[in-house]
Amino acid sequence: MKNIAIAIVSAALVVAICTFLMGLAEQYRNWEVSALVAAVAATVSIIALIVVALPLHYALSRTGKVGAVWYVVPGILVGAGFVPGLKPFGQDAVSGLILQSLWCGLLGAIGAATFWFFAVRRPRLTKQSIQTV
Repeated sequence: MKNIAIAIVSAALVVAICTFLMGLAEQYRNWEVSALVAAVAATVSIIALIVVALPLHYALSRTGKVGAVWYVVPGILVGAGFVPGLKPFGQDAVSGLILQSLWCGLLGAIGAATFWFFAVRRPRLTKQSIQTV
């Protein structure tokens, strides 16, 4: 359970940092807005992690599918599906929605990979290193 909590916090933090940096790259003088958008992204990612990632993680763990791809692909799909489903950035043209979906899909992949590392990979590495000593 400790690893799951660390995975959720780490994934949300990584998503927030990436969002903040992408905001700074777009408008480097307006870091306050980037920080606000990053906080919203962290909140949305925590909700997605609890609602989608936790049940999926337990299902994948029970079936023995613990590879990173099993986590990253749903992360991409949830991130990309979030935009056309809820239109969080307003009513934009189709080209704008596609670009927003790509960015959110990328953030979903980054968050899912971070979650996988802390929830699945790191505990296995630690368990292996303890067994070899």
